[in-house]
Amino acid sequence: MKPVCLMLDEMTPEIKDILAEFVDFKYPNDNSDHSQDFSFVYTGLTPVVTNAPVFCPCTGVDHIDSPKITHLGDEFKKEFSQAVTSTAEHTISLMLQILKKNKMQIFNKRILIIGYGRIGKLVHKMLSGFDVDVVCADIDSDWEYMVNSFDIITLHIPLQENTEAIFSKDIIHRMKKDAILINTSRPRIVDEVAIIEGLKAGRFLGYAHDFNPISDRDTDERYSLWFNSGVNHKIVATNHIGGNCNEARKATDAYIVRKILQHIKAI
Repeated sequence: MKPVCLMLDEMTPEIKDILAEFVDFKYPNDNSDHSQDFSFVYTGLTPVVTNAPVFCPCTGVDHIDSPKITHLGDEFKKEFSQAVTSTAEHTISLMLQILKKNKMQIFNKRILIIGYGRIGKLVHKMLSGFDVDVVCADIDSDWEYMVNSFDIITLHIPLQENTEAIFSKDIIHRMKKDAILINTSRPRIVDEVAIIEGLKAGRFLGYAHDFNPISDRDTDERYSLWFNSGVNHKIVATNHIGGNCNEARKATDAYIVRKILQHIKAI
């Protein structure tokens, strides 16, 4: 008898076909239906609370509550780069979109990259094709005292206990009034209430992020916050699609399926 995989999100069809040789799939009618008649869970961005092992083709797993989570950790990062390349490309896209929305160009802008890991470094490399001045800062540096001299600030910070709302109200108050902020990390990296208040008060010009609570109904609280914000004309928002390209999805799903098969072999 094959083990049963609870599928909360779809994976790349050709990779799923490989997995189908070894497991049976269960699809809950309601995402809250996580009864234990399955062996393990596959999820993308769908939140899950379960005692079963969870396999996820994401880097951040703050939406998962499980005693065992297998995701895109350090081993994957050494092997593949498509997902981070796609996120870096999307960062540049958001940057250009929010600039154009405000009738501005990227030429001659001063850009601060906060978080100089794999994505931050790729964004820096991609920006070399533009006539811009780029400064890069690790999250442990004194970057909060630098924000007042930059036209564009882009965040590439992992969500950890010490980084939640790290881009705070005090930092927003230091920004230039014609500055724009880009966030392709996680929504909780910034103080979203302070972002909205800052945009309303004209403390900075625009905000672009890759997690649109209005379109994807993230949570009722976030949906209500942004739906009633009155500043949506000042933002560009996409639905967590930074790393979601065909090449990246196939590579990440193949890695996760390999981990699932290792798990099945071990049980």
